[in-house]
Amino acid sequence: VALDAGLGRVFVVIGAEAGRIRPALEDLDVTIVVNPDWQDGIASSLRAGVAEIGRVAPDARGLIVLPGDQPRMPAEHLARIDAAQRGSGAAIVASDYGDHRGPPAYFGRRHFAALMALRGDAGARDLLQGDGVETVTAPAGSHFDLDHPADVLRLRET
Repeated sequence: VALDAGLGRVFVVIGAEAGRIRPALEDLDVTIVVNPDWQDGIASSLRAGVAEIGRVAPDARGLIVLPGDQPRMPAEHLARIDAAQRGSGAAIVASDYGDHRGPPAYFGRRHFAALMALRGDAGARDLLQGDGVETVTAPAGSHFDLDHPADVLRLRET
């Protein structure tokens, strides 16, 4: 999805199953980032990704965080997030699911330090709830998460 959006360089953070996942990514034009602290929660994956972006793309204006467990998220939604950010200059642009804001979300460079300070399994949830966050309506059905094996079965059924 991130590659299809065509917005720039794509970084993929992997952790617990890195050895099994890496082969599926090696033929893609992505930068693979291994998170050795994956057991510390999603914040550790955000930190690993932001650190790598800071190292190899120090002039990046920002980044879009796209969880790997949202298989129904269309590339067009990422393009809408990017267009909203460019149009408004907002430092954060989140997906609006009606009852909450969430990823995919854009974070401008000025928020990289806040992303690096995150801990635990809540990710950047608090940053997305703040004032001044621009939102883009998420497409219907795009928030389907693959969190459990039963979710994969539900995805196959639909």
